[in-house]
Amino acid sequence: MTGFFVPRGNPPAAETDGPIGCAHLAAGLLRVGIPVRLVTDPLCLNAVKVAAQAAGISDQVSVDVVPVNAASVEDPSVASIVNAWQSAKPQVSHVIAIERAGPGYDGIVWNMIGKDITADTAPLHLLFTLNEIISIGIGYAGNELGMGTLPRELIAKGVSTGEKIACSWTFGKKCVKIVPNHYIA
Repeated sequence: MTGFFVPRGNPPAAETDGPIGCAHLAAGLLRVGIPVRLVTDPLCLNAVKVAAQAAGISDQVSVDVVPVNAASVEDPSVASIVNAWQSAKPQVSHVIAIERAGPGYDGIVWNMIGKDITADTAPLHLLFTLNEIISIGIGYAGNELGMGTLPRELIAKGVSTGEKIACSWTFGKKCVKIVPNHYIA
């Protein structure tokens, strides 16, 4: 799961670190026989597809796309992805969010400089409601999915806007957070 759209970029576009990292991780998993699905939103879809193509895996993976306006797990687009995951053989067992922004404590999705990007961010966090899936969050700014398990104060120490942008979304007891060393100091 990846994709972080930058609506105020010139031109507006998806960040590339998440899709590239996602594609390389997927390629490694596929090489050892672990099936992979990619998940993003329409605004980041091209970046994810190009990264998958560059990694040589575009013909080996399905890409699930959640629309920006999806409102709940019952939304037909989200429900169809959940159904596909549950009926896949083998079933999806892990979800890794790589550089994927999530809602803050105020319900708003913030970028690192404290700008509201909710309108340009599909609610991929809705896919983490399946209890049987192990979830992993990878990020560095604290506004990414899974970083809600980190104390806001810790995020505020490493990022000037951290108190405001901190993602509240946690994966409960099934979360591994990967953050750079400057948070550990």
